[in-house]
Amino acid sequence: MRQAAQSIEPVTEQDIADICASFQKAISRTLKDRIGRGLARFKAEFSGQSTQPVLVVAGGVAANQVLRSTLQELCDTNGFRFLAPPLDLCTDNAAMIAWAGAERMAAGLPADGLEVAPRSRWPLDADAQALIGSGKRGAKS
Repeated sequence: MRQAAQSIEPVTEQDIADICASFQKAISRTLKDRIGRGLARFKAEFSGQSTQPVLVVAGGVAANQVLRSTLQELCDTNGFRFLAPPLDLCTDNAAMIAWAGAERMAAGLPADGLEVAPRSRWPLDADAQALIGSGKRGAKS
């Protein structure tokens, strides 16, 4: 005998808020774990430094109050200084890139061409040798 099909209730505003809060909490816990490990490793490798180490957070993620407070607590616990821009300056990277392009255009600078292909693990120094494995994907590459 077949059972009657159950009706599916529409997603409510509260459901959406609960899902978002759960996602934010999961991200916060993950960042706390990973960054906490990084801070511990930094302290172990550079314990002889005379200045207080600093954790800098920027971009859109720095505007999230839960993440900011989680990282601030982590820094306080581990003896790091927490540094983040004021909230009104914490914008998405795409907006920053667009703004940089608008400023270049307003200054009459030429548009960047597409002749340079991006590659992973690009060194900050443009004259530096390529890193071993640069451009390869995956842990075993």
